[in-house]
Amino acid sequence: MINLLPLTKIIAAISVLYAALIALILLFIYDEKSGVTESVMVAFSGATFLNLFLFGVISVGWKWLWEKLPPLNQLLFPDLNGEWDMTIHWKRGDSEGKVQAIAYIKQDFLKMSMEVSSEDSDSNTLLAKPQKDPESGRAILYYMYRTTPKLKNGNSSLPYDGTAILKIDHTSFNLLEGNYYTDRSTTGHYELKRKRV
Repeated sequence: MINLLPLTKIIAAISVLYAALIALILLFIYDEKSGVTESVMVAFSGATFLNLFLFGVISVGWKWLWEKLPPLNQLLFPDLNGEWDMTIHWKRGDSEGKVQAIAYIKQDFLKMSMEVSSEDSDSNTLLAKPQKDPESGRAILYYMYRTTPKLKNGNSSLPYDGTAILKIDHTSFNLLEGNYYTDRSTTGHYELKRKRV
């Protein structure tokens, strides 16, 4: 989600905030008695506190913020964390079918992943990139993955890679769907419904 923000402006704002905080602390605590070294130490303590606060917001606090300010789901990107029921509609040559799976989406402010488990295979994330459609503002998840077939019932298939573009439903953040393609010439469609919020 961090890639959805104007990073250069955020970094510049944080830098100015750090400099202003240190300057303010130095201004208020410096006097002839305390000395420069003690004043600088107190100023850097304030900057350290600010750093820990920012780290807390980025690592844990963002989820609380998203719960307290629901418009952030529309403005930036929805919180997709959780377990999802997944239907995989596949086609390879003249064969086609449908498979049920479970997807586990893990998301924080810096990264995102989606693990998928079905009866015959498991897949793990190579890349998951949240993005907003530049025209409509609709949330989209670009997903690259590696699928490893389970070696059972005589299945000896090798792992393969795939890509999918999943769009979040306009009215609910509990529905995802989109087409996928693999390097085994398989194509299809994913439908995901969130089990737990």
